[in-house]
Amino acid sequence: MTADTSLADDVSASSSDVPDAFIDHANVRVFAKLAVLFLVISTVLGSVAAVSLVNPTVADISKFLSYGRLYPASTNLFINGWLTLGFLAVVMYLVPRLLNRSLAAAGSAVVGAGLYAAGVFAAAGFVLVKGVDGNVGFEAPWYIDLVTLIGVVLISRAVALTVRKRPKSSDGGPAPIRPVVLFLTAGVIWLTLALAVALPFGGGPTTGLGGVLQNIFARGAIVGLWLTSAGFGAVYYISHRITGAPSRATDRSVLAAFWSVAVVMPFYGATQLAHSVMPDWLETVGAMFAIGALLPALILANDLARMVRSRIDNVTDAVTLKWLSFGTASFVAFIALTVLGTIRSVAAVAQLTTWTSGVEFLALGGAFTAWLVAFYRHAGVEFSGRHVGRATSEWHLRFTVLGVVGFVLASMFAGVVSGYAWIGAANSPDVGVTGVDFALASQPTLFALATRGVSLGVFALGALVFAASLLGSTSPTTDTPEVDSIDDGRSVLSGSPVGFPKLVGASVGLFIVAMSVVWLIPSTEVNPTEGTILGDTTRMESDAVFAVGKDIYLQEGCVYCHTQQVRPIVTDVDLGAVSAYGDYVNEDVVPLGVARLGPDLMHAGAGEDTGSVVFLRSFLEDPRAERSWSTMPSYAHLSSAEIDALAMYLTGLK
Repeated sequence: MTADTSLADDVSASSSDVPDAFIDHANVRVFAKLAVLFLVISTVLGSVAAVSLVNPTVADISKFLSYGRLYPASTNLFINGWLTLGFLAVVMYLVPRLLNRSLAAAGSAVVGAGLYAAGVFAAAGFVLVKGVDGNVGFEAPWYIDLVTLIGVVLISRAVALTVRKRPKSSDGGPAPIRPVVLFLTAGVIWLTLALAVALPFGGGPTTGLGGVLQNIFARGAIVGLWLTSAGFGAVYYISHRITGAPSRATDRSVLAAFWSVAVVMPFYGATQLAHSVMPDWLETVGAMFAIGALLPALILANDLARMVRSRIDNVTDAVTLKWLSFGTASFVAFIALTVLGTIRSVAAVAQLTTWTSGVEFLALGGAFTAWLVAFYRHAGVEFSGRHVGRATSEWHLRFTVLGVVGFVLASMFAGVVSGYAWIGAANSPDVGVTGVDFALASQPTLFALATRGVSLGVFALGALVFAASLLGSTSPTTDTPEVDSIDDGRSVLSGSPVGFPKLVGASVGLFIVAMSVVWLIPSTEVNPTEGTILGDTTRMESDAVFAVGKDIYLQEGCVYCHTQQVRPIVTDVDLGAVSAYGDYVNEDVVPLGVARLGPDLMHAGAGEDTGSVVFLRSFLEDPRAERSWSTMPSYAHLSSAEIDALAMYLTGLK
């Protein structure tokens, strides 16, 4: 039979693959709803943070509204709370259904999800109240990170046991693992490994610039491996369900997508290292694997288009298909722009600007969010306890598209303007790139930054509509008709069946290879035994005042707006001596920074104003009293002793 599309547009297109006895829906629903709560909180906080870049007086209300605290708290809630917890709920719900058995060690998996959710909430609260520790992306104390890791380990163990004990094939041997299960199982394994890598073990490659590489690799693995693989698994599952296209475990194109993700996406973090203080060969590695990432993106887009084209009359849920299409288009654009950003001439302009965060939001707010929302709509009542209606989902989609497109375009525009302004200033004999002259670069971007904030607000409005639907609507009373599973005549070629040992071995092995290339091997190069004159004198953490001031610098999130690295390119000509490995040899945590929303501070103490403790003390308490154009928040909430220590630290950077 052919499904009635008008009915399917108003009702979730999910139908049970296995009897209800195999699935404990109630436990999954709790975490699915918690993920949506994290989505709302993170987008609201993120919108306020974006507005504070244009109107920093927002942060004067409370220290909790400072950009240096709001930004990391909102980002962590979005990535770890909404996306990761949401996809973990998808894994716990979907893997047992596809394997026709109950989730092994289900009790420990539920405990694990609870621990993970508690850790995410505690991390965000700690950042807002106490500040950050300087490890970008993992700003909470190690014991909170350990709680989230233990939670994921318990979930990963349950999923692995479920897959290992899957029903046997008709010949009595181990059944091949379906491609969707490959993506979801490998993704959880990669998430576990990434969180383990992110822990600050202390010593060796986890300190100094090696610690920066450790952090970059772990963050890149979460985005490039975990979220990408979980998202791909959701897309393939939903697209087969709503089109009725046949799904076979040996579909070669899907297996090609899986293995290409496993091979190229672990290197995503290295794409951010163009022109940085890190080894030049790492920049080449990042560019090479960024180009390789086009392969899984194009395979996914081609497979989705092929299924829809051949089965367009069978599509049971047009709204869900729109979500899948928007997410896939966003992912392809994200990979393409990432490749563009690895080109040295482009990186010279766009690196360390809002361009980078705009491109990444294509993946986080565009692709992964769209795919996860599509799963919520498709799985419906069994997954989240509520049905997202057609009209609500349409409005949510409109807000999301407007928010993502507006945020990305405004971020890229502001980044280009900033980059060219820095280059122009560096080539001018009369204009510098620090102090008052920095206003020449920052002022023209204010309109774009305001647009960016408004766009994120629109995105947050869509999240509120989505959340209200899940919390306030009633369950449908009519079952959704199933679609036909007619073979469309596609030539599905047999590939090598993937068993559990091969899946685990390959997933762990490829992760270790990438970890060695991006983190462990280069850490031996960037952590020298001897320091430069700068590293052995002014940047000494053993100096008590310097150490206290640096702790406050990290605590207040200054690394999100200021860098401490001078690159060997024309953009940084007027910033002082080019940074070298030895400059950071005596620092356990190196505040290289992620963006230059404010001037670089590598040699701040050598500046006419920033070399004065008196000026800095006054400036930190009331930035706009000293420089009316400044968008830096006030740090009047700090004690007099803390402001003195921070001022002494900054003047010591010479």
